[in-house]
Amino acid sequence: MNRIYISDLICASDSYEETINFLEENKIKNIEFFIEPYDEKHSKKLNKVLENYSIENLSFHGPYRYFKLTVPEEKWKEALEDFEKAIDITRKYRGEFLVLHTNEVLEEKVDKNIIERRIEEIVKKAEEKSVKIAVENVGISKNMLYNQEEYIELIKKYKFYSLIDIGHALLNNWNVENLIGALKDEIIGYHLHNNDGERDMHQSVFNGKFDLKKILKYVHEKTPDANLVLEYSAVTSKNELLEDLKLINNFK
Repeated sequence: MNRIYISDLICASDSYEETINFLEENKIKNIEFFIEPYDEKHSKKLNKVLENYSIENLSFHGPYRYFKLTVPEEKWKEALEDFEKAIDITRKYRGEFLVLHTNEVLEEKVDKNIIERRIEEIVKKAEEKSVKIAVENVGISKNMLYNQEEYIELIKKYKFYSLIDIGHALLNNWNVENLIGALKDEIIGYHLHNNDGERDMHQSVFNGKFDLKKILKYVHEKTPDANLVLEYSAVTSKNELLEDLKLINNFK
């Protein structure tokens, strides 16, 4: 049965004390944490939360603000070392998986063969430490490296684990039911959020252009063991998040 998690993205603007209070007061025990080794302030807060708060189930989101698979070759070694730190944190705290973006903003033409070689390199390093890498569909419109068919082919070709970001897929007009149907055996998680159809807003699943109720029922039916992560932005009301946790549980 799907477990529902919250992403700590909603607490991005909060202090350590505010974050802990929110988690404790609402008995939140399933969490996905962002890792950003180059952000010293964020890293100190993350470490403190992990060391002082009792968590039942957790996953991690790999670095993306300072890490890009699309960096020039001369910068790849440094970028890889950044991601290896995230692998080590995931191993230390026994995270279920670590999310990897295929790309961020594309500033020039990218050789997908190089990107795929780099993903394989990360996956291999993670496997050596018993960490699963979940490859996420990212990019909106022109900065999307893989369209729906190409993303499915990527996952199938290399037998990668998949994490489907529903908000990203809908913004790009992907057929989510076909996507899930094609990758149901590879999908280990979802990022759930909604938007206005134009911007990657990470709003409540029930606040936006798209009706996610049908999608959620399909998710439960086709991928009953995948994690469901409410990945809401820091401007979203935490009360709205708490209400959504209750509502989504009722769809099971």
